[in-house]
Amino acid sequence: MMRKWLTVVVLAAACAYTGFLVQRQVFQSLAMKASSAVGDQPGDTAPNFRLMSIRGTPIALSDWRGRGVWINFWATWCPYCRQELAVLEQEQRIYGRRVAILGVDLEEPRGVVQRFVNRQHLTYPVVLDSQGAVAAEYGVTKLPTSVFITPTGVVSAVVVGTIPDVTTANGYLGGILPAR
Repeated sequence: MMRKWLTVVVLAAACAYTGFLVQRQVFQSLAMKASSAVGDQPGDTAPNFRLMSIRGTPIALSDWRGRGVWINFWATWCPYCRQELAVLEQEQRIYGRRVAILGVDLEEPRGVVQRFVNRQHLTYPVVLDSQGAVAAEYGVTKLPTSVFITPTGVVSAVVVGTIPDVTTANGYLGGILPAR
């Protein structure tokens, strides 16, 4: 009787330990998938995209692998977006060789955006998200929205609303600067 009871205890312990190992493996696997998930949240891999610039050349996010990227979703009609232009342009002059700044205009005709960019003397690249597909992939629901991406392609921060000044922008850019 004692032997049967001991056998049952040993088998129960073996089953419990096996269950623990399986559960641990499943959770580790899920954690690995979550940490490499493509998405729009900090820690996610930034979704790649390819859009046409206002100059007619294709630009892909992957073109800038190895550099930090500041993606700014905006539109010419958005007053808060216009407030941010001076900050973006100033940061382009300061960090332009180390960080790519990319304006993604949302659902406006190329001519309208081209004239606006020329009048404002913007020097960073601007691409056209004419169908809003990239904005949707990044979860953009309000303009402006900025997404900061590390040199390895991971979303570092998402800011909904205006980045009011260079000091605030520098706080976000500090998290995506490539190592020297």
